[in-house]
Amino acid sequence: MKIFLSRLQAGWRLLAATTLIGVIGASVAVMAATTVYTATATSFVSVNGRDSSVESALLASMFAQERVKSYEDVVTSDGVMIGVIEDLGLPMTAGELGEKISVNNPDDTVTLELSATDPNPVSAQSIANSAAEQLSKEVAQLETPSAGGEPLATINTVQPAPLPSSPSAPRKPVYLGIGALLGLAIGVGVVMGRGRRKADDEPVALAEV
Repeated sequence: MKIFLSRLQAGWRLLAATTLIGVIGASVAVMAATTVYTATATSFVSVNGRDSSVESALLASMFAQERVKSYEDVVTSDGVMIGVIEDLGLPMTAGELGEKISVNNPDDTVTLELSATDPNPVSAQSIANSAAEQLSKEVAQLETPSAGGEPLATINTVQPAPLPSSPSAPRKPVYLGIGALLGLAIGVGVVMGRGRRKADDEPVALAEV
């Protein structure tokens, strides 16, 4: 351990240089990366029914939790995506828009978190909110019985997506931290490699004397 620390101490200039190079490289990567923003809208699934008994409420909750899992795929379906494209006048296909949207269903909840990512924060917010609205319409149609009547389940926006105040990527501190660690690791490898070669050469020099 003492040998390891002494080698690091002797090579501190090299370690500082490689760490600095790593940080500079990470900074260049950050500047080259596309800045994007993420906005998230939250929707809530509810089951329609007139029976307010505890047993019915529990059954309705279980039904909603099962239903919400299937709605994750509905979010990026052509029906919802085309609705968003027409609503916002977006110059893209349903598939291209689907790549901008991600969905999360927190465990044991009947909520869906719809996130939209875009280089423009206003666009990210608009897409997320429109997707939540279009999902509500699509679910209402899917859950309406063929014989008519009210939908078995509905989904409504309970938290519209706020305007993102800062980029979600690239995460500059993470990039810089990784760059510094990589630079430091390379420096340590070089310092220790030099130390080993020097130690291997010493017996040869003594034998020649």
